[in-house]
Amino acid sequence: MSRAIFKNTSVVGLTTLLSRVTGLLRDMVYSQAFGAGTLMDAFLVAFKIPNFLRRLFAEGAFSQSFVPVISEYKVRREQAAVKELVGDVTGTLGVVLFVVSLIGVIAAPLIILLFAPGFTQAEGKYELAVEMLRWTFPYIFFVSLTALFSGVLNSYGRFAVPAFTQVIMNLVMIFFALVVAANADNPGVALAIGVFVSGAAQLVFFPIAGSRATRSAVVAPVAAGSRGRTTHRQVDAAGYLRLVDGAGESLARYAHRVIPRDWQHRVALLRRSLDGVCARCI
Repeated sequence: MSRAIFKNTSVVGLTTLLSRVTGLLRDMVYSQAFGAGTLMDAFLVAFKIPNFLRRLFAEGAFSQSFVPVISEYKVRREQAAVKELVGDVTGTLGVVLFVVSLIGVIAAPLIILLFAPGFTQAEGKYELAVEMLRWTFPYIFFVSLTALFSGVLNSYGRFAVPAFTQVIMNLVMIFFALVVAANADNPGVALAIGVFVSGAAQLVFFPIAGSRATRSAVVAPVAAGSRGRTTHRQVDAAGYLRLVDGAGESLARYAHRVIPRDWQHRVALLRRSLDGVCARCI
C-alpha cells in the first residue's frame, strides 16, 4: 500500500508542479502582452467569477463525498449500478449547470456590479467586463463536468489524466493570448473566448486521453459544495479592484501566484492520492 501511495502522490505531485509552472508562464505572458490596466482588470474579474463557482460546484466537498460513494459502488455493486449512479448524477448536474450558465450569461451586468462595483467609475471598463463574463461564465459548465470525470478516474486509481487538465487549460489560454488576442480587434474578448475554449478542451481531453487508461472504468461527467475560504477571496478582489487601473490586477493575480494564500493544494495533493488507494480497502 505504501508503494501505491508513493506512486499516486508522485504522479499528482509532478502534474501539479507542471500545472503551477504553466500557470506562472500564462501569467507572465499576460503581463508581458497586455500589462496591468483596464483590460486585465476586467479579465481578472471575468475569470475569477467562474473560478469562484468552480470551487462551489466542482471542488472541495465534491471529492470528499463523491469519490467514496463511487468507490463503494464499484467494490460492492455491479458495474451496471455504477453506470446508473454516474448517469443519474451526470444528467442532474448537466441540467443544473446549464441553467446556472444561462442565468450567468443573462445576468452578467448584475454579477459584475456585485463582484466589481468600482468598474462603473471607469469609462468602458464595466462594459468590457460584462462582455468578457458572457464568454467566461460557461466555463463552470465544462469544469464541473470535468470534476466528475476526475472523481470517477480517481476512484479507479487513475490520477495522471485528471491532474493534467489544468495544464491543458493553461496551454490553451497561452495560445489565445499569444496568437488570437494579439491579432484581434478586441483582445479582451479574445482572452475570454480562450477561457471558454480551455474549459471545453479539458472536458474533451478525458475521452481522448483517458479511454485507454480507464479501460472498463466508467467515464462520464458531479457537483458538490465547497468552502468559505472561496468567498473571502472574492471580497479581497473587489477591494483590490477599487484601486487605480492595473493595481488591483497586479495584487490579486501576480502576488497570489508567487505567494499562495493558503497551502490547501499541498494537502489536496496527498488527499487525492489517498482517495484511490483507500477506495480499494472499502
